[in-house]
Amino acid sequence: MYQQLNYLAIICMLITLFCATSCQQNKKQTPPPPKTVVKEEVAPKDTIVIEELPPVDENITEEVVHKIDTNKIVGFIQTHIDQVKADSTVAVQGIKLFSVNLLPAFYKAREYHPAWLDEQLMNDAFRTIEGAAKDGLNPDDYHLQELLKLRENFRSIEDIDYDKAADYDILITDGLLMYAFHLLYGKVDPEGLDANWNFGTKKVPENALQMLMDAVKNKTILESPDLFRPQRPRYYGMMKALAELRKLDAAGGFPIVSEGETLHPKDKDVRVIELSNRLVKSGHLVDSLGVKDSVFSPALTEAVKVFQEEYGLVVDGIVGKGTLGALNKGIKHKIDKIRVNLERARWVMHNLGSDFVLVNIPSFSLYVLKDNHVVHSTKVMVGKTYHKTPVFKDIIEYADVNPTWTATRNITVNEILPQLKRKGAGYLTKNNMTLLKGGARVNPWGIDFNQYTKRTFPYVVRQEPGPKNALGEIKFIFPNKHSVYLHDTPSRHLFVKESRAFSHGCIRVQDPLQLGEVLLGDSLYSKAKLQSIVDSRKNTRIKMTDKMEVLILYWTAAVDEEGNMFFHEDIYKRDGRILASLEEKFMYDPTMLKKYYE
Repeated sequence: MYQQLNYLAIICMLITLFCATSCQQNKKQTPPPPKTVVKEEVAPKDTIVIEELPPVDENITEEVVHKIDTNKIVGFIQTHIDQVKADSTVAVQGIKLFSVNLLPAFYKAREYHPAWLDEQLMNDAFRTIEGAAKDGLNPDDYHLQELLKLRENFRSIEDIDYDKAADYDILITDGLLMYAFHLLYGKVDPEGLDANWNFGTKKVPENALQMLMDAVKNKTILESPDLFRPQRPRYYGMMKALAELRKLDAAGGFPIVSEGETLHPKDKDVRVIELSNRLVKSGHLVDSLGVKDSVFSPALTEAVKVFQEEYGLVVDGIVGKGTLGALNKGIKHKIDKIRVNLERARWVMHNLGSDFVLVNIPSFSLYVLKDNHVVHSTKVMVGKTYHKTPVFKDIIEYADVNPTWTATRNITVNEILPQLKRKGAGYLTKNNMTLLKGGARVNPWGIDFNQYTKRTFPYVVRQEPGPKNALGEIKFIFPNKHSVYLHDTPSRHLFVKESRAFSHGCIRVQDPLQLGEVLLGDSLYSKAKLQSIVDSRKNTRIKMTDKMEVLILYWTAAVDEEGNMFFHEDIYKRDGRILASLEEKFMYDPTMLKKYYE
């Protein structure tokens, strides 16, 4: 009985919201940038201008729909629903239904009368399903092609097949429910891609069934997707960018810049014209008037710099191998990246709080948000491709100033032991390291390290506080099974690099004392105060007064406050699996629904 009530609650909520009028604020939407201070406002749908859908087939006339005897359809709907209740694998028009546990509650409440046999509702339902493409989803997942075929059944009242009319109504309901589900939770299950996924799930609230009946009566389905989308400007900004790129793609895409020598500002080369045309097409250069006689002009230099910033490249205005490669990747590559990251947004953005630390692995960046404001941002280093930084969330509990560093077993036997075999105990002294066994210090002098293998080495290696410490001057701890945390580094010269995947998985922060001031509170622990603790060389633990959530994410595309897209290299090659899953036909597992209501 409890399970039945929960299923009823889900069907009430999903279709009620899908058909209900959205109550949104009339505020201008401002997407948050990845690199500047901006408030993360709720994005009202009516300020987002997305490409208009083409008109629905006008041959399905109100006269035909109005003359349909819906009482003749009731029996067919009830028969099909009873079959689904008896066997969830029963197909409708050869299609296995998504909402096998939800449809019976919906149609029973309607006494098995059709919901969509009204000209406006019928056309609006089609527009809504077709509009799934705006979210980077595939409308065919929501039975679009099958519904288009079944629409032929309504060409004339004399040829109506009432069994097909019942199938048509059921498939619309099922398709809309599936679309709503994907907007709320994503089409791709993140837990299936990553066993470490711990971001939780937005729970389905209970709603009254009567609200659904009123909403169908009010015919407000076109507004419904905004009730399911993440209400964050970043999501809507990516939707807008996706629509614009698709228009450019339909118009022929981006022209290619020919291979050749590196192009520098003030160079004269016929390829400068190609470069100009490429950046004009993508909107980085207003027009080509700044390019005369194939000269690499100051205007073109600035356009190249803007492009480089968007792609996370070195911003120098020089078109070398990296910049040329990014220019020639093509528009389909950018479209796919946005689709993948819209999916990632659906996994996370519904549950975001107002205060958190966000690390984006592919952009090598960290942001601190307080009251939905980006109040601090800085560069970071992340894990190497063979020591990947995991995607997860946790709570920052304390900071350690002048930390010790205890090497993991893997680092000890694979990196430190070979050094000990070559250099002996002097390696430990030079690097301010202590040898431990059973928690007690061991004198390393006189030990023949060559007698040990990776398996038999009996010691733990700890590095004491100091300028050579691998964790630098401060670390921020959020206890987790990955032993990953934010910390300083003695290798600060590496922050000038464009790609910064250098660590064993932890996140190295460029200006950790400034981060400490932001997280710990500048009134208690200013940067100067923290520096004085560092200078004392004493290990000091500082508990977080207000513990803050940290989200370590993997986003290869993001939007700034002006709606400009920023693209990042897929350093861990994770986009491909998500894109492939988005392209595949959605296969529904009935057991997966449980985690969304239990």
